Amino acid sequence: MQPYTLCYYSATAMEMPSLSEGVRQFIDGGGKIHVHARTQTQLFDEKRQQAFVDQAIGADAIIVSLHGGKPSFPAFDRLMAALTAPPEDRRPYLHIQPTGGDEDSVEAAREYSPAFGTPAWDTLAGYLRQGGHLNYHQLLIYLYNHLFSVEETCRPPVVLPQEGIYHPDLPGIPDLDDYLAQGIDPEKLTVGLWFYQTYWLNNNLAFIDAIIRSIEAQGANVIPVFHQRYKDADRGNRGADYIVEHFFMAGDRPRIQVLINPLLFSLTLAAPEYKALLPRLNVPCIQAMVSLNPHAQWKESPQGMHPMDVSYAAAQPEFDGA
Repeated sequence: MQPYTLCYYSATAMEMPSLSEGVRQFIDGGGKIHVHARTQTQLFDEKRQQAFVDQAIGADAIIVSLHGGKPSFPAFDRLMAALTAPPEDRRPYLHIQPTGGDEDSVEAAREYSPAFGTPAWDTLAGYLRQGGHLNYHQLLIYLYNHLFSVEETCRPPVVLPQEGIYHPDLPGIPDLDDYLAQGIDPEKLTVGLWFYQTYWLNNNLAFIDAIIRSIEAQGANVIPVFHQRYKDADRGNRGADYIVEHFFMAGDRPRIQVLINPLLFSLTLAAPEYKALLPRLNVPCIQAMVSLNPHAQWKESPQGMHPMDVSYAAAQPEFDGA
């Protein structure tokens, strides 16, 4: 296989472990690839933004994963301007990926992705939308085939679970009734914990495990549920209302006494139809503060939480009453 270079940008960084594992599998299978990947928090000044753009212009392919439109990629305008300089047949293949049904990102993809709406764009979007290392491995093969007009064996995107119970002591995804029967003591307080499906998908679970262990160490039950909070027709996921009704409610009564919420942003500003959801659950909601910065950076900073973290993890969730 011929070598190729991929420049990859992620606004959220959540998929980076899956990308890394997908690259390892691609190389183990005989592929040759160099990946230059950056996240939003790493492109915090013009020098770093320009360095990324310079790398991207020399790559064979560029994938930009947005979450919040063009502003979620600090070097967006700089990169788009730079891509107009080379002749069209010398430009890297560009794929812009909207994340989470974000309309601003969809519009950016439609305007700036040359292949938007083609089978190639749809297939790459399918791998990225489903996520996980299996899909990233196949994405790299598919991209190789597309770049070099070859036909290496490549599987289509694999649909993975969108919601379910996760517990570090249990294999797979437990059935709710089995979990309630075996893991919940009705004499104890029960805590609900919901978190992003992408954390489960990318095995980014160390802090979720720590929350679960802390709850259980205090003598309480916990029902930990990963999910996609907003309904996405392409994904076919059920959304936050299903999670509340199916996992956290028993008919008209809550089966949990408190909800811990490590999710970012506001649930109800983006989806006003959810305004009655937490009032219906009618239990205290504790906002777990999550930082997008590395632990070492957070630990060394006298400020602690970055202003963007405060906005995402504290200010915006307050609109939901969290």
